[in-house]
Amino acid sequence: MVKQMAEKLSRRLVANHIITMEDRRFYTYGLELILNDILIFVVIAVISVVTNTIGITAIFTVVFCVLRAFTGGYHSKSYLGCFLITLLNYLAMLWVVSNLDAAGLAVGCGMMFLATAVIWRLAPIEHRNNPFGDDEKKKYKRISRILSLILVFLFVISVAFFPNEIMFTISWSVFATAVLMLLAIIVQKKEGTTNEEKAS
Repeated sequence: MVKQMAEKLSRRLVANHIITMEDRRFYTYGLELILNDILIFVVIAVISVVTNTIGITAIFTVVFCVLRAFTGGYHSKSYLGCFLITLLNYLAMLWVVSNLDAAGLAVGCGMMFLATAVIWRLAPIEHRNNPFGDDEKKKYKRISRILSLILVFLFVISVAFFPNEIMFTISWSVFATAVLMLLAIIVQKKEGTTNEEKAS
């Protein structure tokens, strides 16, 4: 659906002489990314309104999206896969937050500690289609670490002054980012092994 919509929009741009036919494939790809992101955000926004969780949804979306932009991590090979992974991540967060018990604080602290350690050690994760230069890698590592420190500070503030739902949403968002980083490394190693086997 996303690809079809992007194709139609790019054809219309060519027909209206806004872009050239030669550039159409670049615009089609960009439109696919934009449309996919819009679809995800619209669905999440609707769910947040229906479940009356606009506040924690906003926290989850900002923390997860901003941090992931600099840490990198696993990317699905299809738009449907990307949509489903993001949606399942969000729905799981909502379910856990709505069922927090006395152990929630300890679990949240544990998740935050582990995730921050992963980010400091491994970020940023390169994607094979978007490799980093040395300067860019250093820049993303620095930003990732600064962001993780800011989030640790906000996490501590939320523990002290806000409901557990806020604390856990922050820790879940950072933890989910770290999990996707680790998943990317596993997939890259698996694909590298497969490629080596094919070459031999």
